[in-house]
Amino acid sequence: MLSFLFFLFLIRAPILRGLGFWLINEDKVEKADAILLLGGNPLERAPLAGKLLQKKYANLIYCTGSNVSPQLKALGLNITEAQNSKGYLNRLGIPDSLIKTINKGKSTLDEAKILKQIAKKYQYKKIIIDTSKFHTARVRKYFNKIFEGTNIKLIIQGARPLNYSINK
Repeated sequence: MLSFLFFLFLIRAPILRGLGFWLINEDKVEKADAILLLGGNPLERAPLAGKLLQKKYANLIYCTGSNVSPQLKALGLNITEAQNSKGYLNRLGIPDSLIKTINKGKSTLDEAKILKQIAKKYQYKKIIIDTSKFHTARVRKYFNKIFEGTNIKLIIQGARPLNYSINK
């Protein structure tokens, strides 16, 4: 039994990597009415949104999220995830006129409900959802549930992680 546990320990990386790929569920990118940059990690997600915008897959980015990161709070900065994402997009050269901040949403489910309201208001037919690579399956589950019956196509895109490689 001990040798089996030791063997599992030795092969843990490929096992965990295989399990991690179950969490990735992306779509082929295509032109859409808007990009939704979900709150959470602007350092990973904002460059993807900026790249998609620059390649003309959409002409507007919505940044969501009302949470304030504990790291920013520790510095006395009460900047929401949406504001943080917008600030990083600005530093990447995306002008204010192409970014809308929505300082709402404490969870993926909240953000899905918010985007559904926006999509209906502006009669969007296709939306690109920008999240982290390993959150794509969960995002798809929540957004599909909220958007069921709307005829709005959701295109899920995952930003590459900054601190580790997917293939190593």
